[in-house]
Amino acid sequence: MNYFSDARGLTLIEVVVASLLLAAVLAPTFTLMHSCLGSIYSAGDRSQLVAAGKGIMEETLTSKDFAIKQHRSLTYSGNSNFKYDLSIKYYQDNHNLRSIEVWVYASDKPDKQLYFNTVRTVR
Repeated sequence: MNYFSDARGLTLIEVVVASLLLAAVLAPTFTLMHSCLGSIYSAGDRSQLVAAGKGIMEETLTSKDFAIKQHRSLTYSGNSNFKYDLSIKYYQDNHNLRSIEVWVYASDKPDKQLYFNTVRTVR
């Protein structure tokens, strides 16, 4: 007794039901893949911001110029797609300590920023 030996082929209803079952299985899979790709791109953007922020902070600390200042929309020398704001001010009104703050953001996405902060002594 062989149920699959019918030579007539598939009916339209069988094809529609098979297509609906396939769509029901693939739709969540594609949604999950889309979500994962969005997360990967977001993590990549954030990683680039972290690397740029670390580079900016290291440049600032190695320059040893801790004069009180505030700069906006500076272009990062390591990657012209990134801009940053730099603020050096007294730390809790102590004239021997400086608070160094850096806000890094992509030029095309200024609303997504990363913030870095450290405190250094002045000699």
